[in-house]
Amino acid sequence: MPLIIKVLNSAGYAKEATEAQEALSYPLSPQELDITGQDMMQMGFQGKDIGNALNYLLQAVQSGQVENSYDDLRRFVQA
Repeated sequence: MPLIIKVLNSAGYAKEATEAQEALSYPLSPQELDITGQDMMQMGFQGKDIGNALNYLLQAVQSGQVENSYDDLRRFVQA
């Protein structure tokens, strides 16, 4: 558990600690997604479209629109 979460909990900020823990569970960069540029190429993406799609997926995961799992990301980007 990150130190900030422990500090918030011990200071009586349980709600904020929970929110911070949830925020830390999301990927912070496309490299942390469960799908890769190589996977995108196999789906037919090329060039800059690969990076654009990965950034789109990152935003979708961070906003809660899709889970960070290979199958869910693949379905989401192909929809």
